Amino acid sequence: MNLKENYLRGSRLLGLCVAIFTGLSLQAQVLEGKVVDGETGQGLPGVLVYSGSDTTTTSTTGQFVISPSGDHPIGFRTLGYEVLTLRAEEITNVILLKPKAYAMEGVVVNGFVTGRDFWKVPMPISKLGRRELEDIAPIMVMPALNLLPGVYMQSGAINTNRISIRGIGSRSPFSTNKLRAYFGDIPLTNGSGETTIEDIDMGWLGRMEVVRGPSSTLHGAGLGGAMLLYPDRRAEPSSLEVDFTAGSFGLYRTALKGTYGHEKGSYKIYYSDLHSDGYRDNNEVDRQVMGASFSNYNEKTEDHLLAYYLEQRAFIPSSVNEETFLNNPTAAAPNWQAAEGLETYKRGLIGYSHSRELSENISASLGLFGTWFLNDERRPFNILDEMTVGFGLRPKLEWSINEDIQIVGGLEYFTDWYQWSTFENDFSQSAGPASERGAVLEQNRERRRYSNLFAEVQWQLDRLTLTAGGNFNQTNYRLVNLFSQDSIDLTGNHQYDPIFTPKLGFSYVAREDLLVFGSISQGFSPPALEETLDPDGGLNTSIRPERGTSYEIGARWSRGPWVAEVNGYHMEVKDLLVARRTAEDAFVGVNAGRTRHTGLESVLAFEMPINDVLQVRSRVAYALNRFTFADFVDEEEDFSGNELTGFPSYNFSAQAGLRVWNKGEILFTEQSVGAIPITDANDVYSDPYHLLNMRISWEQTLIDGLLAKVAFGMNNMFDTQYASMLQINAGSFGGNAPRYYYPGLPRNFDIQIRLNYQL
Repeated sequence: MNLKENYLRGSRLLGLCVAIFTGLSLQAQVLEGKVVDGETGQGLPGVLVYSGSDTTTTSTTGQFVISPSGDHPIGFRTLGYEVLTLRAEEITNVILLKPKAYAMEGVVVNGFVTGRDFWKVPMPISKLGRRELEDIAPIMVMPALNLLPGVYMQSGAINTNRISIRGIGSRSPFSTNKLRAYFGDIPLTNGSGETTIEDIDMGWLGRMEVVRGPSSTLHGAGLGGAMLLYPDRRAEPSSLEVDFTAGSFGLYRTALKGTYGHEKGSYKIYYSDLHSDGYRDNNEVDRQVMGASFSNYNEKTEDHLLAYYLEQRAFIPSSVNEETFLNNPTAAAPNWQAAEGLETYKRGLIGYSHSRELSENISASLGLFGTWFLNDERRPFNILDEMTVGFGLRPKLEWSINEDIQIVGGLEYFTDWYQWSTFENDFSQSAGPASERGAVLEQNRERRRYSNLFAEVQWQLDRLTLTAGGNFNQTNYRLVNLFSQDSIDLTGNHQYDPIFTPKLGFSYVAREDLLVFGSISQGFSPPALEETLDPDGGLNTSIRPERGTSYEIGARWSRGPWVAEVNGYHMEVKDLLVARRTAEDAFVGVNAGRTRHTGLESVLAFEMPINDVLQVRSRVAYALNRFTFADFVDEEEDFSGNELTGFPSYNFSAQAGLRVWNKGEILFTEQSVGAIPITDANDVYSDPYHLLNMRISWEQTLIDGLLAKVAFGMNNMFDTQYASMLQINAGSFGGNAPRYYYPGLPRNFDIQIRLNYQL
């Protein structure tokens, strides 16, 4: 055999070995990745991953490993999410599953033990996905929140809002308190207990979860509950998006978003600019938002970085009396109009979280966050200048002892520094209506700190799931008086006694399509430092936090396209905090009694195709509210037995939508609100009202990679006159009638155009 023949034979043998090795390599190809919720980025446990005859399920954090069978595609299936099928070459480190709109089973929620199936959660929780937020609330979150039973959001303007859950927080003068809110892992509730979710731009939201009642020990055990807002962490392909909205009363909003997606995560940047002339006088708003996020997923770790910045200049029309409300609703309050009242503020949030699988059954995470807020507010009675800077951390450990027992525990520590000053605003004697700052009236600095130590355990016993948890809180304040005309130093410290709030819950699968749940839980709401000040500005160290105990029983049902939930509750709140007005701009807090909160909440929804062209969906929610003062005496007036101020006797909402070719939809939304007591004496009520909104949308691929969406909305179709916010127990100053009412918007329109180009 010559050299050439030997070379050819060796080449054939080498080629055969390479072919065999390559075939074996392909045969033994192993694919790894992580399956996450398409709206929140949360890892999904128990997802069925299959390829031919080979199947596996994801771990508690969503990880999977599979060897595809031949040329079979890889499928991903789990309850509550749309089925996804990919080819092997399309598998990346992050697999995105899209939640179904009204699903209960399978969808992961985070108000309780991490990774809990919405279906089995033993307490009431509502979710609003990306689709619901886009369809109902393109500018403000209020229309979406008011679809939820037991939740009522009032809005006097884009910058003036109040959210109350089950009557808790309904008597707050100008803002939202007595509940906890988070944007990702960043608290939106400051050290004084006030919460501002309306500053989060709707284009930056991926999903919202609302825990109704004091049952989320993992999030501070607030009396009203917890609101969990998730930034848009969809692992989208690289794309550029422009979104333009124009509407009535000089509204326009332009939003730009850029996404760079890669196999291990994504980068996002976001900018929006909003302007509104406003329906009322002295009601103009300008707002700019910038945001950036980074998400990275590896085999055993996750990293998320979020930064958010807002600038807003918003004039304040304030509330008006009944005569103005009925006959001239576009008018601003005369004193606010004359002073050209407004607030100009800047807000920043930054947060970083890192999570890691320490072993097959143990994972840990650490969140670090910082916040800052600068505000200059021009008011008829003075000018307020305030600054808040805060930071904190949130370490958490999760341990799956076995398939039946899971434990989660951790700590949340938060501190902020709040400095505020007031100045004379003698606009009535100045050359123009908006005078410069006058003499200093008061100047103070506060340091506010709290720590929450929390733990929760879940135990699965066949069809029965038991949950137990607790939250241990320590809150303290320090006030430093930086200016005093009478040389009296009101500097002081106040620390509340530690508060432990436990909870017990269960859920029982009575049938395959029926689950029964119940719970007993406690919550608390510490007074803001301002509520601890007496009329002279000194610290009232005898004031106590509000505390409440809630009892809950309910059931969930799911069959085919239908889902339903009904639950009843009763909560007793003691040491009721009352904001007693001492001047037009001044309040002091007092413990004045007890309240009872009894209610019934229900939801019924379905989504199903009629044929290959049409798909229909509908949802109705109803809450019957019976909230009363059980024992309430204020300034020698006995209000015991009266209805609780500021919350409607019932809430009803309904949606009906028809989708065509999975591209276009017409959606009607109706909201009905019962009468609301405006005064503790129950001698003034608001009228019940009904609102009907319509939205028509169409999505179309124009060219390869370019998706366009056009939407048209008509709100308050029947031009109902109603109060969109109420000033509870408004006083009468200078012989003028009390100003209880913020007029709601009449019939109004908006049109939205969105272009998304995948790079």
